[in-house]
Amino acid sequence: VEDDLPAPAVLANSRMISGSWQLVPRTRHVIGKNGIEIHPVSGEAVTAAPGDWRKYLGEDFSGDAAYITDFVWDGEVPQKVLLDLGTVNYCCQVVLNGRDYGKQFRGPFVFDISDSLRSGINHLEITVTNTLANAYSPREVELQMETLWPPRSGYENRQRVYERDSLVSGLAGPVVIRY
Repeated sequence: VEDDLPAPAVLANSRMISGSWQLVPRTRHVIGKNGIEIHPVSGEAVTAAPGDWRKYLGEDFSGDAAYITDFVWDGEVPQKVLLDLGTVNYCCQVVLNGRDYGKQFRGPFVFDISDSLRSGINHLEITVTNTLANAYSPREVELQMETLWPPRSGYENRQRVYERDSLVSGLAGPVVIRY
């Protein structure tokens, strides 16, 4: 987020982007013999509203998945337009109508989309990356790690407790255009 962007509440009007979203897994982060491995995923798109993606991608999915939708903007495009993603677990990248707005790893997840929102149909893709907590969470992965990299430190035991707070994943939203 650029420092000179107004806070989302300063803009008087807003429209929630609702309707049909597709969720497409792109890469999966797994614990392998040599550490973390990143694998491309050729998973099919599923219809999924913004929210925790674990019910669609599985409890142990760590990686990147894209929330994709087309929405219609009726009328003229305002001079200043912000896309406010609400809650994102944990970082994201936004592409609107082919323009890449970059990545953010902390909130507020607000992007100035003034230069690419257009009247008519708009194509929005929000790629979210969660933490590795989900990849570490299965008991079999924990046992694998104990075998591959003994001895286990006291820090790791405390880390597992912390990671349980990071299992919620994906774009929670709400996704709102502010103008």
